[in-house]
Amino acid sequence: METLKVRYDGTVRNDTDDVVQFIYGEDGMDAIWIEGQDVSLMKMSYAEMKKKFKHDYDKPDYGAGWMSENRSLKEWFTKFYQGELKGDRDLLDEEYEILEKYKKQLCTEVYTDGESKQNIPIPIARIIET
Repeated sequence: METLKVRYDGTVRNDTDDVVQFIYGEDGMDAIWIEGQDVSLMKMSYAEMKKKFKHDYDKPDYGAGWMSENRSLKEWFTKFYQGELKGDRDLLDEEYEILEKYKKQLCTEVYTDGESKQNIPIPIARIIET
């Protein structure tokens, strides 16, 4: 162990230059940069997810409080609400279905242990904030 070195090509080699590992740490990630993060989507029920992310565009007050008050947007919103822009509604529904699919995949294939606290080398929350 004392003679092991990580080379510039990412391999771990001993003092006779034999390859011990082809990728440092078996995954190539330096433990200094990995941090525990909470993947909140895993904890959310499908009902909570629907309430938070699905657009309920059939409600008369849809968009109130978060949509801009400028005239062109109001005109678009009126057409959207009246069902004239069906393609836009379909796109919103399609995006939500993709989100549901990703949640299922996250819980059943990626993090099969069911823990929402995971060690990830990318600070997801900070990237979103930035």
